[in-house]
Amino acid sequence: MHRIDSSTATPDNKFTEGDPTIPVAATTVTADWLNSVQEELVKVVTEAGLELDKPDTSQLWQAIVKIIGVKAPIATTKAPGLVQVGSGLDVTAAGLLSVLVATAARAGIIKPDGTSLTVDKNGVLSVIQKADATVTELDFLRKLSIGAPKFHRSTVLPDNHAWPDGSFVAFEDWPEFGEVYEQGGFTGLVMPWDADTEEQAANLGKFRPNSANPTGLYLPLHGGQFFRNWVLGADGTAGAWGRDEIRDAEGHFAVLPAPGSTGYGFYGDGLWGKDPSRKTVVASVDSVVSGNYLLPKFAFSNAVPTGPKNVPEHIWQPIILYLGRPA
Repeated sequence: MHRIDSSTATPDNKFTEGDPTIPVAATTVTADWLNSVQEELVKVVTEAGLELDKPDTSQLWQAIVKIIGVKAPIATTKAPGLVQVGSGLDVTAAGLLSVLVATAARAGIIKPDGTSLTVDKNGVLSVIQKADATVTELDFLRKLSIGAPKFHRSTVLPDNHAWPDGSFVAFEDWPEFGEVYEQGGFTGLVMPWDADTEEQAANLGKFRPNSANPTGLYLPLHGGQFFRNWVLGADGTAGAWGRDEIRDAEGHFAVLPAPGSTGYGFYGDGLWGKDPSRKTVVASVDSVVSGNYLLPKFAFSNAVPTGPKNVPEHIWQPIILYLGRPA
């Protein structure tokens, strides 16, 4: 293509209508220039794959639209090209493209806070090492609680937890729980997989594998049990069950002729009688007469609350085990 270059064109190769009063001649439109313009326009139409159609005055527009859609590549991170306006972008009526601010429901731009995210001089966004270390530590603490009994605020079992009721937990369902076992996380609190009933009853606080090559563990049985804190070097075995016991008490009793009245008692100082000035009665005496002798019979329930087990004052507190994230 070229600018008009006839002898009557302006010095800068433009058209002029001329001025007869000077006189300056009007620019002569040459066939050479017209053919050049024609062929340039025809080239656009035919390169778009269209055939020239004399009545159709929109072919140039059609060709341009088609070429833009076919010839222009899709933009990548390494090459320029066309981009489609997505949910994180907006285009105004004037064609101004802007990036929206990101929300939980919409993509967009974010502003690094300098605490968890940062941008280097090259514009690369990265997680700050300190924040990354915090996330790592939090995940370590989360995994540290897997299988550890803990108090719960409700009688409703939360997700990813189990009651320590002796039920079976399969590793394929709870892979993190299985990883803790494989890594020795329950060391000292696992009984043999083939433990008999007596051994299981003596180790209610321990896990039990379901086989020599386990696919899961039976949970401890903590229901109704009191916890007694264990540390390295302390008496007792971690996870073992302790039977119901009381300290031994000794006293001396006299077998005397049966008195004429009842109401005798065994007092806290080891003596018995019916003297109200003595110490608190810890056991009553039923006046059981055998011949000429009074046979003492003790019943602690006459002095203190009694039940089927010796227990301190207590609260029934829900306790649960965290199993980690499910498969």
